[in-house]
Amino acid sequence: MFKGHTATPVPCGKSTLVNRLLGTKISGVSSKRNTTITPQLGCFTSGAAQVLLYDTPGLVEHSVQGSPLERLRSAWATAAMADQLLFIVDAERQFRLREPAALKLAQQLAAGPPNSLLQGWQQPPAVLFLNKQDKLEPHIREVALQQLQQQLGGIAQFETVFKGAAMLGLGVDALKQYYISKARPGLWLLPPDQAHTASPADLAVELVREKLYRRLNQELPYALTVQADSVKPLLGSQHGLAIRLTVFVKNQLMRSIVVGKGGSIIQGYVAGPTEAELTRILKAPVKLTVAVKAVGDS
Repeated sequence: MFKGHTATPVPCGKSTLVNRLLGTKISGVSSKRNTTITPQLGCFTSGAAQVLLYDTPGLVEHSVQGSPLERLRSAWATAAMADQLLFIVDAERQFRLREPAALKLAQQLAAGPPNSLLQGWQQPPAVLFLNKQDKLEPHIREVALQQLQQQLGGIAQFETVFKGAAMLGLGVDALKQYYISKARPGLWLLPPDQAHTASPADLAVELVREKLYRRLNQELPYALTVQADSVKPLLGSQHGLAIRLTVFVKNQLMRSIVVGKGGSIIQGYVAGPTEAELTRILKAPVKLTVAVKAVGDS
């Protein structure tokens, strides 16, 4: 058994890497900050080794959904119980923009978060994954990665460093084998054929949010929530599910944007593809219905 926990500052491909490690999707992926707003527990098993991965909302001091303070407390508390932290950085972005958030988080990993979030912090062992190396031009790639490794390694202690590109699968197998080698005797939390603890409703919510963020990245503010209304057996199917979700937005203008002309966005871009993806992931027929409601004009 081995428990890993992701630690990331700004968008860096965290959920893509976790999904790759697990071999299935449990977290939505988009370029928008803080796509992950609820903790996800994934797992992969190889031989006698089982590795648990906690993918939580980013360990950042600002937040735009839910209760920021409670989310941060929960994320740091989970991190403190991990066998190892996985610190993920967008190498291309960090090299070009020198994001202070990444340096600040590395400092917090070493010194601990503010006492208002967690007291008595002792940093678990950590590894560094320099992601999106493919975005760096070949002639500067090695120099850039070496600079980042030295810069971040001078702030926090990392047992080892992986360089890769999660979207392309680069570096993922090496990280996976490293985790397997770190597993120690203990009771498994999940059966060997189970990759996560997310319910069908959880997966549906994640996938709908992902597609809304991807399609409406510029137009859509964060004031959007997706709620699972019901999950029932699908009539005429032995294992199928009928899932109903509601997307809540702030006003009628936002609703018209999310729905699209004649339902083109919510049906054609969101509900339809999500239904197909859920059918593939769950290996059972899924009928997905997504409603959009405005909670009031401000």
